[in-house]
Amino acid sequence: MTTAELKVMEIFRFYSVAPYQMLCLDSKVQHELRAPLDQLVQRGLIVREDRHNAYHLTMSGYDAVKSLLQSG
Repeated sequence: MTTAELKVMEIFRFYSVAPYQMLCLDSKVQHELRAPLDQLVQRGLIVREDRHNAYHLTMSGYDAVKSLLQSG
């Protein structure tokens, strides 16, 4: 996982987001992290919601966040 992708996953970890729980990012964060967000969507770790600047973790994404907790 790239450093930028890890930064995105750390946001989900910080807010203790569960699988399929929506997280809304402010426009500035979403704009700054557009590329890693798109990469994580393509990898199936997060899903873009219909709501503006909102994403949720898939089960695989949640497992990745849990492994961050265990390693750090």
